[in-house]
Formats: sequence, structure tokens, C-alpha cells
Amino acid sequence: MHIEDVRAASPEWYRTGFRYFPYAARHDDAWWVLRVNHGFPEHNLLTLFVGGAAVVDVTPGSSSSPFHTSLSRLQPLGGGREPLLEPAVARTAIEPIAAFADFGSEDGDTCDFCFNVKDGYAPM
Repeated sequence: MHIEDVRAASPEWYRTGFRYFPYAARHDDAWWVLRVNHGFPEHNLLTLFVGGAAVVDVTPGSSSSPFHTSLSRLQPLGGGREPLLEPAVARTAIEPIAAFADFGSEDGDTCDFCFNVKDGYAPM
């Protein structure tokens, strides 16, 4: 997926109920899932996964693109007013990436300072 396609998108986010993957959206026939990078500010606050692949690391407010605007109203570290996905649907959305709760783990290059073997299914 090209970064310009991401920047132009404005997905409708839903809360998942999971601590490390708090938001997901079904957009263009793929699951878009946000991971919270708990090494912030050394790393961008979020990583976007599309269809199980990491696409971009991003911090809300760093751009005025439609995608960044969709992120600006989210509360990834807790709470949120968005609707909650049904638990089975949320598990389906994060299943391909649940093992990648640590920053960089999707590339086999987990940050030495952030590494903690997190449980992708940990509740919020």
C-alpha cells in the first residue's frame, strides 16, 4: 500500500478492547489496525497495519491529511468514545498481528529498550 493512499483515507475507527491494538477499521476490504507504541516519544505513537502488514508509523497531529485528522480524535492510551467492536470481530481484526505488540517486532527488529514480549490480546 502506498503512503499517499493512506494519507487520503479517512477510516471509521472502532475500539477493539485490546491494550496494544486499541483501534481497528474495516476499510477498502481490509482490516486497518493501530498499535500503540509504548516507547513513545522515542518512536511514533502508533503503527498502522493494513491487512496484517505494517504500513506506517505515525503520531497524530503531525499532518493535516484526512488520515491524520481521523487519528486526532482517538484516545489510544485509554477510553475513547468510538463504538466497541464485538469481541469476536475484534479478535479477527488483530489475529494476524497479535504477535507484533512490541515496536519493531513485525520486522524482526524489536526495539531493545521497548522489548517486553507483550500479549497482543491483553485487555484495555
